[in-house]
Amino acid sequence: MHGKTAEFVDLQRQMAEARKKAGLPGRWVWQEVRGDSSTYHIVSFEKNLAAFDELGDNAMSDAESARWIDRITAITHTRKVANVQLYSDLVIDPNPGYQPNLLRLTERRIKQGYGQAYRKWLTEKQIPMRKKLGGTGYSVGKTILGGNTNTWTTAQHFSSWAEMDKPGIFSKLSAEEREELFASSRELVIDTHTILARYRSDMSNDDPK
Repeated sequence: MHGKTAEFVDLQRQMAEARKKAGLPGRWVWQEVRGDSSTYHIVSFEKNLAAFDELGDNAMSDAESARWIDRITAITHTRKVANVQLYSDLVIDPNPGYQPNLLRLTERRIKQGYGQAYRKWLTEKQIPMRKKLGGTGYSVGKTILGGNTNTWTTAQHFSSWAEMDKPGIFSKLSAEEREELFASSRELVIDTHTILARYRSDMSNDDPK
């Protein structure tokens, strides 16, 4: 999509406006701001996979939709679609009044057969400790379709760059306490990949909850 960013942004703005007028559910666009800034992540939520049986994108007429798809396809270099399952017990809401801005996404590939052990560590150790220390704006999901199903993704919200300068939540622990918390999880993780993205409200319809 290099060299076609302006056209891509314009098309996404058109779609956002059409979805708003049609009263369709939220569709949120995040742009990577480090690394390849021509990469965008478009996110929507469904309660279950069965919801896809009923999906019908009526934001535009058939003719308008066909033209939009032709244009967006022509300028898109690569496209990947995946389903990530979020777990309600692995979600910590942002502070009241938070306005989406920066999002740090970290993918961790877990050893085959150790997904349940990793989730147990999250449920019993990491998330409770994060809550105890006052952590907010954090969620964890697992890829179930369209990618490596051993991949778990954490999403950490930040209101500003300045907030990212602050020591991480676990800096409140002693070195010994951090080692005790993370030692068992390190044995389960094969590798990690982290991106930083900025919320594009101009290309989205409805702010993410």
